[in-house]
Amino acid sequence: MKYLVSIIIVVALCQSNIAQKRVIIEKFTNSHCGVCPGATIDIKNMVAENPDLFWISHYKPNTWYENPLNNAESVLLYDTLNVPGVPMAMINRTSVNNKPYSGASNWETLIEQEIEKPHFVNLSIENVSINQQSRELKFSVNANFETLPPDNDYKITAIIAEDWVYGVKQSSYFNDVEGHPLEGLGDEIWSYGHRHVVRTILDDIWGTDNSIPDEIELNTDYIQEYSYSVPEDYRLEFIEIICMVSKNGSTNSDIQVLNAAEIKLSELNILSSNEENIEPLTFDITPNPASTFIEIKLAEGVSSLSLIDVTGQIIKTITDPNTLYKMDISNFQSGIYYLKINDGIHTKTEALYITK
Repeated sequence: MKYLVSIIIVVALCQSNIAQKRVIIEKFTNSHCGVCPGATIDIKNMVAENPDLFWISHYKPNTWYENPLNNAESVLLYDTLNVPGVPMAMINRTSVNNKPYSGASNWETLIEQEIEKPHFVNLSIENVSINQQSRELKFSVNANFETLPPDNDYKITAIIAEDWVYGVKQSSYFNDVEGHPLEGLGDEIWSYGHRHVVRTILDDIWGTDNSIPDEIELNTDYIQEYSYSVPEDYRLEFIEIICMVSKNGSTNSDIQVLNAAEIKLSELNILSSNEENIEPLTFDITPNPASTFIEIKLAEGVSSLSLIDVTGQIIKTITDPNTLYKMDISNFQSGIYYLKINDGIHTKTEALYITK
């Protein structure tokens, strides 16, 4: 039986987060927004072109059902800002027309402008530890000002996100767009991986009170400690810590991020399992596309294999499948299906294309 041992390992410092300007995109999105996955691809390309840029995603609440991608703090952020629609994004929470968010047409220009601004404060996430039995995550954020910023009333904000979240379908307007990366995946993509999903904002959506004093001293470490109990259904290997130092004004349009930083738990080498190394969950489908039979090569330890249609209905489930499993698909109509595997801890989904 696989299990996670209780382990606490401390990382002293993340050097990559010090003495550099980072720009954060906070995307406002929704799983029912057909345009939003296209905006995600645009942001992904922007991040790929600029190593000092990263993003997180706040999911808009739905009024007709409970969405597991939502969290109370992101919902409060939506309500407080009165975000009119999606996709929208905050670029370092910079104000556009007296609002700290803007539409996609402004994003690249705002990113360029923010990268050129002075960062004032060096920011690092330090002393990260995780107890894998209690799932208690602890860390501290160190803000050190090398230049005095204008005004005062600055705060440290800490955010927890999870990358590659599956299980919630994503609407898409790109199914019939020739040459688009999402072409042919359906008007609703059941295997969609939601990126950098905000799970919580610690303390307050605008930052931790008194984390930065009113009278800032240069070259002084201002350290704020945080702890968070990671829910059982969040995957530790995909948890991210994001922090920022921002100015807080009397109105939302006064808010401005000076600098930001991020750390992924998977990059810190602090996650451990039992003595048996558990490889990432993978499987191969051949042929794909297929018309009559497919062979599925599975890693050891897979406890279930499910075939799912585009409506999300589970057509077939096999428990404790062999590492080489042959499936008859001759009676299924042409279209996109999904194969989902589970090892009792992780799940993974791959698309299967059936053609007749």
